[in-house]
Amino acid sequence: MGARWWAGPAAPIQGVAGNYDSTVATDDKHCGGKYDDLRQEELSHLSCDWTRHHITISTKPFLGALPFRLDIRSVGGTHPNLTPIFVHGTRAQPAIGPKTESP
Repeated sequence: MGARWWAGPAAPIQGVAGNYDSTVATDDKHCGGKYDDLRQEELSHLSCDWTRHHITISTKPFLGALPFRLDIRSVGGTHPNLTPIFVHGTRAQPAIGPKTESP
């Protein structure tokens, strides 16, 4: 039997914030991405602008409420001590850059 997971009392798992969810929800001018390549940055702005123009006012609170990280605790099964962490892309703060960790 596999592990059973618990994300909170009656918590529907809706997902985690993606590239532009929080910035579009708050009308932030910066899209939140940091890229090494100028073409990637150009495409990210095009994508962010597309997102801004294709959501509704009623969608913004939903996007703004999405968590940046979702930890799910196992409550049994063959791997009772696992805690998967769900994020979009990387744990780094994109506007600041990737975190470096010591071993």
